[in-house]
Amino acid sequence: MVKIHLICHFKLLIFGTAGLFGVFFEQLRIPVTAKFSERQFLMKHSEVYGIPTRGWLLKKFAMGTRNYWFAFIADSSSPLFFLAWEFLVRPNAILFNILAVVLGYASWTLTEYIFHRWIYHQVKGIFVDGHTIHHNDSQVLIAMPWAMTTVTVFALWHFISQVYSVPYFSGALSGWLGGYVYYSLVHHSHHHWNIKTTWFRKLKAYHRIHHQFPEYNFGVTMRSWDMIFGTNYRKPKNLPTFSANESNLSYDQRTTTSIQHEEPELALKS
Repeated sequence: MVKIHLICHFKLLIFGTAGLFGVFFEQLRIPVTAKFSERQFLMKHSEVYGIPTRGWLLKKFAMGTRNYWFAFIADSSSPLFFLAWEFLVRPNAILFNILAVVLGYASWTLTEYIFHRWIYHQVKGIFVDGHTIHHNDSQVLIAMPWAMTTVTVFALWHFISQVYSVPYFSGALSGWLGGYVYYSLVHHSHHHWNIKTTWFRKLKAYHRIHHQFPEYNFGVTMRSWDMIFGTNYRKPKNLPTFSANESNLSYDQRTTTSIQHEEPELALKS
């Protein structure tokens, strides 16, 4: 038991230090004017928070560059730790370990859909408030508080894998978390990067349509669950048409329109 706690504390120290360095260099890279975008957004769109307590929690723990990138570093290191534990500390059949990782990733794809459709798009709640901020301005950096995710995942791993000794759970959890990290990267790329590959352009167009029609296209990394549940957008006649002058459009509208103009089949092909 002491060994387990030492390893966990050592891991927290490693990615905590890495996170601090990552935040430092990220702050150096970002222009000074960009560092105030979150504060300016809050002043302009403060009405989306609803209950003041929820708004304070979001501003304090979920929004901003530090939490955003620290959460990414923490979330990225966790699956590596669980995978190493499964293969090195408690070695089992390699084939079953690999299968557990694959099944864990597959279960994440459904989790992604469930959270996006039935949690982030409910009528009210702190998750809805946070997701509303993202829909109103996709350039704002907002993420789950890094400590909450890390503590929750490690508590789950400790009880199921260590206390109850469920075999292959660490591998499955690493696959599930790996899917979450991949989702975070893909979602970030949709709004902040310009990746030219066809696969990412299709996903980006698919996600842009969701920002225009929030009741459709809940998948971020794949479209399969939307097809299964019948929430994939498939009607070209309902797509918005914009004039040539798009200066007054939002970021998401401009991006969606540009994708449709350049490669219309990407925005609608399912």
